Amino acid sequence: MNRTRFTLVFLLAWLVLAQACVGVPETDAPYLEQEGPGRAQVENATQTALSSNVLLRRFGVSYFHAGKFDAAIRHLEPLHEKYPSHFMGAAYLGLAWWRKARPDRTREVWDAYAACGDPILAKALKRELAALTLIDHRREAKKALNLEAEGEYPPVASGRVAVGLFKDSSRHATFTAYTKALNLLLIESLSGRFGLLAVSRPRTRAYLEEAGLGSADGLDEDGALRVGRLLGAEFVVFGEIGPGPAEGGAGLWDWHPPDPNGPGPRNVRIRVCVKAVEPQNVRRERLEQGLLAAGDRLSELRKNLKVLRDRAGLHARGLAYFQRKAKIEALIQKRAPLAEEISAHMREGRLERATQAIKELERVEAEIKRLYALQRRFERAPLELSLNVFRITPEYLEEGLAGMRKEIPVLERETSELEAHAQTLVAKLTDFFPAKGTCMAFDASAGQPVFWPESAALLIAKAVGEKGRRDRRITFPYAYDADLKDMAALNAGLNAWDNGEFDAAVRIFQECADFYAAAADSPGSGFDPMVMAEKAPDEIVKAALDNFRAAFVQAEKEYLRSGGSGKDFLRGIEGR
Repeated sequence: MNRTRFTLVFLLAWLVLAQACVGVPETDAPYLEQEGPGRAQVENATQTALSSNVLLRRFGVSYFHAGKFDAAIRHLEPLHEKYPSHFMGAAYLGLAWWRKARPDRTREVWDAYAACGDPILAKALKRELAALTLIDHRREAKKALNLEAEGEYPPVASGRVAVGLFKDSSRHATFTAYTKALNLLLIESLSGRFGLLAVSRPRTRAYLEEAGLGSADGLDEDGALRVGRLLGAEFVVFGEIGPGPAEGGAGLWDWHPPDPNGPGPRNVRIRVCVKAVEPQNVRRERLEQGLLAAGDRLSELRKNLKVLRDRAGLHARGLAYFQRKAKIEALIQKRAPLAEEISAHMREGRLERATQAIKELERVEAEIKRLYALQRRFERAPLELSLNVFRITPEYLEEGLAGMRKEIPVLERETSELEAHAQTLVAKLTDFFPAKGTCMAFDASAGQPVFWPESAALLIAKAVGEKGRRDRRITFPYAYDADLKDMAALNAGLNAWDNGEFDAAVRIFQECADFYAAAADSPGSGFDPMVMAEKAPDEIVKAALDNFRAAFVQAEKEYLRSGGSGKDFLRGIEGR
């Protein structure tokens, strides 16, 4: 009987293996997901076989095309962990994570392949990641605009800052040549400092273009506030660049150079405006509601923590009850031998030893009496009555106490974090931020624009409150020897990127690597994020797979041209 059962299970596993090697039909792919009496046997019988990269890829790809992304990830992740240079596994696993709205995991998977895989295929993954990122920005922007049409906006993220393009009031070619570069460097100067998180330039630009605010002339206050609301920012930054006071004539913004292409002014004045996105009363109401919710949650956590601590103490006292009970039983068993020992010493006339044994017996009797008193006190206590010591076991108490000792630190940590959050909300409520915003200005040398973003960042940090005032250290991340030519080159790259000339933009960025190490990857020439964002996710995935197939053909041709064989190429991309 056992041999027959083993033979049937073996044949069933072999059938599964044969189907996987031939190719599982997409419509029948989720059969392992179906419940039934044979499912457990199939899963158990194929556990060893599933270590095959062929099976993992076949099942994972089939589940992916069937829309079972969780199952696809479950099968493709072991393949990726074992063979990180397996191109097909990495490609489908990254796309599955993207369909699950986890682009961060997509980046992790594809970056892992790029570190050890074929360079041409790694470049294809980087291009697709750049394309998916731009598509996500556009789709998020469209969603925010749909909410705006209904009178709603995304929730405000504390510390998030949206930086708009500064207006060039000088009307001079010198400044026009690097306004976008200054915008990018200001975003970089703010990101991760002063308790702030500046929204990336590509994401901000996607929102600007979708909202019809993507003008090269810079943002005014109304446009900045609108894009700030769409992005869920707490603050917006905008401003102007004009001539310095020594050259301004009658008014700071009234100066017009006679020749826009001339040498330009020696000094400039940069006006930086920081404004809270929400009106002051709405901001205060939001903070008060957040503080009220935090207070309610904090009260609940403290109550739960007290109950848990009391329960843990009760279990600990219950364990002590059973320990005393065991000790009483041991003492009772010791009492009879002591009485016999006393009688023997008395019969044989050993009075001194008999006296010692009597004292020991008296000590045992006193300890038993003391322990019995503790037991009765425990059994009569109101709280302890909830713990029925006559129906539970020490093992039950130990298991419960171990679980509570793990849970208590989690609640304590959550309580501590919530207390800190409540203190932050209180500080924000007491921190005055003018309803009309704060506008500041500083003078700088026209020949050293690379220093402007850091100066502006320090003023912005001062304006947004306590965190900014604490972090006044100067940690400017860019090369000090950058000149106007470097800034103009970076600006030209950003112009090319904004015009959809992604390959040309990346080439320019690479030329600026000594000054600014841009982390941008090109999504490919001819890519239009606005058009792709309108497509369904399945169409986007299909386009990505078409790009991967084209890259695969190109990589194979390059490998064969270098003298390798097709078989070795296939073994290489499968990580073998």
